[in-house]
This record gives sequence, structure tokens and C-alpha cells, in this order.
Amino acid sequence: MTGYDQQHGERFKDVSTVAVATTPKKRSNRGFHICHGIRLPVTTPLPDYLTYIRTMPLNDTPSIFGLHPNADISYAQSETFNCLATLLALQPRVVSGEAHSKEDVTVQVAASIDETVPDIFDEEFISFKIKQLVNLSVAHWSFARGMFISIKKRNEITARLRISTLTEASSKVALRQGCISLYPVLYEESLNTVLVQEVIRYNKLLSVIHSSIGEMLRALKGLVVMSQALEEMSHSIFTNAVPSMWSNRAYPSLKPLGAWVKDLQQRIEFLKGWIDDGIPPIFWISGFYFPQAFLTGTMQNFARKCVISIDSIDFSFKVIVL
Repeated sequence: MTGYDQQHGERFKDVSTVAVATTPKKRSNRGFHICHGIRLPVTTPLPDYLTYIRTMPLNDTPSIFGLHPNADISYAQSETFNCLATLLALQPRVVSGEAHSKEDVTVQVAASIDETVPDIFDEEFISFKIKQLVNLSVAHWSFARGMFISIKKRNEITARLRISTLTEASSKVALRQGCISLYPVLYEESLNTVLVQEVIRYNKLLSVIHSSIGEMLRALKGLVVMSQALEEMSHSIFTNAVPSMWSNRAYPSLKPLGAWVKDLQQRIEFLKGWIDDGIPPIFWISGFYFPQAFLTGTMQNFARKCVISIDSIDFSFKVIVL
């Protein structure tokens, strides 16, 4: 047990931990000061220490905690958002007079979102894709190792995509299988896997949005019990905030509800364009649910094309001055 262990009353088994724990002490002994402008006074009586402490600023600066000065901005934004959220929570839940009640506003906004937010695989899109599949020749369906999809296989894909006789749940399974058939997992093209995974992720998010809105509307009408999760969702929609039920299953975003829904629409359109027109020449990297998968898929394509190890390549960046 070292002297440092005895001083602090615990034993550090890792050598690196001891080095980190003793670093501030070593730097202070060499005249290095972590926080600019604050220095420990020399050995002096207790009243002098108290006098020195009173001269310190009332509000601590980020540098005291080893943070960048911009940390003040994040802290101020967080405090502002919390204050505004508290003010919104204090609003009356029942509005008298001719103004619309909270429930009426929530129902209108929720119904609008339910109509605005599309499903990745809607009927109109699938009908268009079915026609596209039927009109395509078999030669256009070439895959790895020179294999071609036969006419029988193409007809099977088309039949699975027909949703007129399928239920809503089974149609989503069939549509996912159709997407996988359109963009199969290939060694030469890793972006097919990226696309299918993105479709599955967004499809889960959209399913949660539509199902939760329907459940909340039924609860507001008194048809089902209003749970705590649905009540929180109703309050979030009324205050133009993204419900936690959605954000927990969505990509990271700080947008309010209106901008968040619009951004979700653009993301879905980006995926639909990819499915309809093939791999795009330019990718909207912010539109991916999981951008890391796209970057990894791009590196895999390059590594396999050049027959090199993926561990030996990396992205290079160039900052462009606007």
C-alpha cells in the first residue's frame, strides 16, 4: 500500500488510476495552476484563508471544473429549457370561454401528425413499386456471382408485395421481405444492408408513432383508460414537445415537435428515393437513423473493392471555408 493509498483511505490496484489521482498534486507542486486567476495562498493563518475565499467570485467559472468557457452556454440553455418547461406545466388545464380546451388542441395536433407522418411502406408506394417490378426485365435483377432472379422468383416477390388481401401486421412483414429481396445482402455492396437496417429502424419508429396516437385519441374520447404514459404524451403534444415515448425510440434530436415531424418526413422521403431510384450519388448523412452504419458500409465497399484490410483505411476530412 502506497502513501497515497493511506492518505485517502482506499487502495488503487490500477497503476494508471494512481497516476491520474496524483497528477493534480504533482502539477500544483510545480507551480502549475489548473484554473487561471485562482492560486492557493502561501501558508498563512486561518483568517487570511477566509479573507481570500471571500474575494473569490460568487458564480464559479467553468475553468474551475476543467471545462471550456462555452460550458456556460450549455448550462444557460439547460436552465432556460427547464424554466420554460416549468412555466408550461403551470398553465391551466381547462380554458374557460370560447377558447379551445387543451384536449381539443391536443386532438387536432395529434390527428394532423397522424395524417402527416407517412409509413415507409404505404399502399401508394407499394403499388408503384409493384408496377416497377413487373415492368423490369429479368436481366436487370443481377446479383453476386452472375446469378439472376428468375421470372418465377420475381413473381413471388410481386405476390408478396400485394397488400390487398393482407392484414396490416402481415403486410409490414411482407413489405420488409420485399425490400430485402430488392436490396439483398451482398458481399460486393454493403449499402444494401445499411438500407434494409434503416428501413427496419424507421418502420419501428413510425409504428410507435401511429399506434400511440391512436391509443391517445381513444383515451381522450373515454374509450380506453388514460395511462400515465399517454397523459405525458398528451401534455408533450400540447406544449409542442416531442413525447418521450417517441424520442426514446428515435434518433437524437433537439428539435421541437413541429420541426421534428417535418424532419422525419424528409428522412422518409430520402429513404423512399433510395429505394425507388437506387443508390443515390449524394447521401444526406444527417438523414440516417444510425450514420455509423453508413460510414462502416462505405469503408467495407472500398476495402473489398481494393482488396485491402478495413482496419488500414480511414476517412480524411477537409474543412472548407465558406
